[in-house]
Amino acid sequence: MAERGVTIENIQTAVEEGRLFAYVHSGLIKIGYYDEQGELFLSIDQRHTKLVTAIRKSSRGYVDRLLERRDFM
Repeated sequence: MAERGVTIENIQTAVEEGRLFAYVHSGLIKIGYYDEQGELFLSIDQRHTKLVTAIRKSSRGYVDRLLERRDFM
């Protein structure tokens, strides 16, 4: 998180106000949060216990492409 300039406050905003969705990546079901205003994408494991990645300046198009893969679930 620190390497990518993501703060705890950024994560709280994304979780509380962002878009929540499930997606498949590398054969695993993951949980995503996307804060469009802050352009922050978060990936959480399916048990909702571990932050997998945080991507700053993430576009809505990136999230839309992840959601297009939902047919593999």
